[in-house]
Amino acid sequence: MYRAIDTAYYLLKVASDKQLEITNLKLQKLIYIANGYMLAIHDAPLINEAPQAWKYGPVIHSIYRQFKEYAENPITVNTELLEKDILSPQAKAIIDAVVDTYGNDSAIELVNLTHEADTPWDEVWNNQGGQERLFAEIDEELIKNHFLKAVTAPDSVNGL
Repeated sequence: MYRAIDTAYYLLKVASDKQLEITNLKLQKLIYIANGYMLAIHDAPLINEAPQAWKYGPVIHSIYRQFKEYAENPITVNTELLEKDILSPQAKAIIDAVVDTYGNDSAIELVNLTHEADTPWDEVWNNQGGQERLFAEIDEELIKNHFLKAVTAPDSVNGL
């Protein structure tokens, strides 16, 4: 498990190498998805904090705070200054695969993907009262179980 901000900077480096523009909103969804796949495939979280159910989908608060100044604009950071060996090969592989699979999707497409019925965000936001309280956390087991289904029986799930 890694500091969420370290995973965000690694993802930004991967995206930059592929010449992909990443906004804060898009970054939130990509890290959430990577965390879900890490839980499902390696039975361990990628990040050290629980995603929260916000209006536009899952949010990792520390990442939001770090990059909120960019608003809806692409995040620009000097990724050459990043430490290269913080993440394990497994964590890097998950992030790489998520960027390859979802990196060309728009932030809104990723929001819609996480807003599908029966996703962990939907469960917390609509069924557990997440829209009535600030910073409602999305339970790790809920994420893990959903992404396990997405990996083992993808036709049985809608969205992520």
